[in-house]
Amino acid sequence: MFACPTRSLTILPCVPSFSSNVTWVGRWPFPLVPGTLTAYTNRRKDYRGLVNSISWVRITASTPREPNVDNKVEHADALLIWLWQPPHDEMIPHLVEFGIPRHTTISVHEAMYRSVAMHDRLELSRPVLLDGGMGRELRFRGVEILDTIWSANGLLTAPEVVYEIHRDYIAAGADVLTTNTYGLIRAELAREGIEDRFAELNVLACQLAERGRDEAERPVLIAGSLPPLRGSYRPDRVGTFEEIEPLYREQAELLAPHVDLFICETMSSAAEGYAAAHAAVATGKPVWVSWTLHEDRSGRLRSGETIAEAAATLDGLLIEGMLANCCAPESISAAMGELAATGRPYVGGYANTFPPVPEDWTLDGTEDTDGVIGLRNDLDPDAYMAHAQRWLAAGATVVGGCCGTRPEHIARLRELLDA
Repeated sequence: MFACPTRSLTILPCVPSFSSNVTWVGRWPFPLVPGTLTAYTNRRKDYRGLVNSISWVRITASTPREPNVDNKVEHADALLIWLWQPPHDEMIPHLVEFGIPRHTTISVHEAMYRSVAMHDRLELSRPVLLDGGMGRELRFRGVEILDTIWSANGLLTAPEVVYEIHRDYIAAGADVLTTNTYGLIRAELAREGIEDRFAELNVLACQLAERGRDEAERPVLIAGSLPPLRGSYRPDRVGTFEEIEPLYREQAELLAPHVDLFICETMSSAAEGYAAAHAAVATGKPVWVSWTLHEDRSGRLRSGETIAEAAATLDGLLIEGMLANCCAPESISAAMGELAATGRPYVGGYANTFPPVPEDWTLDGTEDTDGVIGLRNDLDPDAYMAHAQRWLAAGATVVGGCCGTRPEHIARLRELLDA
């Protein structure tokens, strides 16, 4: 766990007459680069709703004449923090002074100095456990999965089963539930004649996750899933930023009131991840980006780009987690060193249990290799756990499961993390 500074912090309204000579001598739990905006967003919530959020952190000048100018970390007197103030949804600047008791004191050390510890509910002293797959789990339980909207059909025909899956992942020990929004893509809903239900189904997916969270006997977070919009594993079909970013933004805005963070998942190229993350960051919620990796076990994205190259495209965005998902666990092992090297507090992986997926695969295609993918017979919960052990040894702070993993896999990971 990141150490909190020993000095107390107070928040007061931002005023030009700020005149503290206190010099910061503590050590930040996350890197701050002098002269730049820090690369982290954080929100503080109570168990049910928003208290306030720390969205931007800026190092202020060490002289009262320039209270809003970036300055060197070693000599910063204060931080300028933007707090999201409901109910008017305004960003209000505040100054945080070091060790000077004045006005209202809040527990900023939990919201900021634990960095992106996801408020009070996840502890960085141990890795975070995600849930497992949804679409294939629905299929295991007898729910029809369509070639267009995939797991979203569960929202239409079996919402109670979707809830039960969320509940079972909580019982297995997951810290984070992922919304069943991976199949909620406007173009695919249009093919089923239900595009007009896009907003309704996104909200329903959140409500089912919230129901599971609210019935849990321990803290659980909800991650909003932002999926590939033109087919999984297909970097050749991603499209331009101008085409897909507005679609991601629309979905992110629907999910934001209900989720604690976003996972832009199964991103097959740097460009796809950037578009999704750009939209998600605009909500002010914490954002993780997760790439799907090539079947050659090189640790590269399916586009051929390296993790380092993909991470570099996200410079300037407030991204708190970088992961790999929906690919072979061996591929995640190959990439984990580069993921850890990004320096993000949340790095890790959640693999599928598929055999290699052809590069031209489509869910609704007509080739023999298209359609629903089979499952490997060598990734039972114990075997999957062995891969996760390797990820953790290489620096992972987040593990979980993707397509083909079940509550039993997550329960085994919980045992591993608690051992």
